[in-house]
Amino acid sequence: MKTNPCFVSYFSEYYFSEENLAKDVYLRRQMDPEGFVPISVIASFRRIQNMNVDSDQILTAVKHSAQLEVKEDLYVRPHDSPAKWIILPGAVVDPTPLEKRASASGDALSLNPDVPEFVPKYGVNGIAHNTGNKSALEAAMWVSSLCRVLIKPSLCS
Repeated sequence: MKTNPCFVSYFSEYYFSEENLAKDVYLRRQMDPEGFVPISVIASFRRIQNMNVDSDQILTAVKHSAQLEVKEDLYVRPHDSPAKWIILPGAVVDPTPLEKRASASGDALSLNPDVPEFVPKYGVNGIAHNTGNKSALEAAMWVSSLCRVLIKPSLCS
């Protein structure tokens, strides 16, 4: 089964999103001084490996992304504020999420108890794992349609 490049682009964009980079110390340590990460690092991630794609397919997917920049067809970085995420060699980083650090220290910054817990509905490749009565096929179709809206339609066909 051939993997839709839209899925590769979706997960690659997630890896470089603010939401992920805020907690992904490993990926941030892989960045060079300009914020670029080798495509081979992205290819080593479990979700990407499960798609059975090679580096050329990953490169094709990330080249079509408005959220990512590609350099020399070997490196990728977030388009917005890449220098913000770089961790210099030897730097000590506390991997504890900010809200846990704040709660432990008694700081005023904490999670809002009125906000419901976020539970993702879709897993790897858009396969439903917590969707109630949605079938895996419906979930995959939903992810494909979402990709067509958010990412270049020519990439997802």
